[in-house]
Amino acid sequence: MKRDARIRQIVQIKAASRRLFGADEDAMRDCYQSVTGVRFVRTMTDAQLRQLGDYLARATGHKPGRPFALRPGSSLDLARELAEYADREPPRGWRINPLKTLMLWRQTLGLAEAVPFAHLDSNQQTRLFRRVKAIYGD
Repeated sequence: MKRDARIRQIVQIKAASRRLFGADEDAMRDCYQSVTGVRFVRTMTDAQLRQLGDYLARATGHKPGRPFALRPGSSLDLARELAEYADREPPRGWRINPLKTLMLWRQTLGLAEAVPFAHLDSNQQTRLFRRVKAIYGD
């Protein structure tokens, strides 16, 4: 997400949070943490900001003007495809699904634990998707 779009997203999140929680900052931070796992919007990834923004928009009663379609290769599309790979049987030569091993997460992304696919930024999703696709031979 470009810097201007990120700032605009943060401003919208803050406005929706003030509308829902008023001056109760602890409740606001608890909401952020329950939705994304992070308490501060400045430290969230772009995917986490979008997720929180969507959650707060629904909570404040905002309805989008038109439905949107997922573009092939978009962040949400890759998260959905990774979830489909996670549900598949292990590939030949593997006892368990590679997405359920910490080794794959460490080697591919340098993360110590698995996280929801939607919380990864698009670069991380792309690297993970390419690695899993190569393992499955697709």
